[in-house]
Amino acid sequence: MKIYSVILLLALVSCVSTVVPTEPLAESVLIVTRSGEQVFLQWASEPGIHYTVFYTDSSSAGRRWLPLPAAVKLRGTGEDIKISDSVPTTVQRRYRLQVDMPVRAK
Repeated sequence: MKIYSVILLLALVSCVSTVVPTEPLAESVLIVTRSGEQVFLQWASEPGIHYTVFYTDSSSAGRRWLPLPAAVKLRGTGEDIKISDSVPTTVQRRYRLQVDMPVRAK
């Protein structure tokens, strides 16, 4: 189980918090393969960490990143996470992986 230090900076009007990991996470590498209209995504997960995959299509104006519906806030287990996406062969799609670390109170 990872332990995180939390530093709070208080101002008169708002509160800003920063999470500082006490030990670094392993690098997350998103592996993407395609076979026809099926795209397969895979990455190694860490227990308790949440992962969300975002995508953008080559035809998207402004390249807006959207969450992939089947891959929002997936909880890591320590095993590889594998999902698939159906994409027409005429579309080029880019993916990115967002890693959300839990913040634990002391």
